[in-house]
Amino acid sequence: MRDAAFGCDWVGTPKSFQRCLMLIIAAANKEFQLTAGKFVPVSNVTMMNVCIYVIMCAYLRRYVIIHNFMYNCIRKRIRITT
Repeated sequence: MRDAAFGCDWVGTPKSFQRCLMLIIAAANKEFQLTAGKFVPVSNVTMMNVCIYVIMCAYLRRYVIIHNFMYNCIRKRIRITT
């Protein structure tokens, strides 16, 4: 972000735009850390594990819904046509 702001064509632009770029560059130099509840730091590994868990739960939920639907259709002897 910092390099993109510095690399843009800022020469000859209004002073207000140059000041905004300076603020962007200063803010981009500051390190940030993702936290949970503003008190527990979250690493990249933790975030990826959470994402994988959420995706797995979504797929499992979908599988269970389809499985239950098919089971009920078979049990009730409902013919499914597509």
